[in-house]
Amino acid sequence: MYLIGDFELEEIPSKANISYPIPSTVKETYVNNAHVRRDFRKEELGSFLIFKGSQHSRLLDLGVPFSIGSKPNELAKRVVKALLDEII
Repeated sequence: MYLIGDFELEEIPSKANISYPIPSTVKETYVNNAHVRRDFRKEELGSFLIFKGSQHSRLLDLGVPFSIGSKPNELAKRVVKALLDEII
């Protein structure tokens, strides 16, 4: 796994999950969302949530390794611990 950017939430359109077929109002508002852009069939993917990022969201120039295979690396362990320490 790689950390490829950071995403600051601006809004969540609904607390309810969205499912296929996607309502036209959601399609018009979130035209760049991968779920909206792809032509999934209802049976291919269940319900989902759409999040809108703020202007502060960004991609990094280079991905930062966050795992060794399927195990978290030392950076991931430090970041998660720091976040948990902040919350508690």
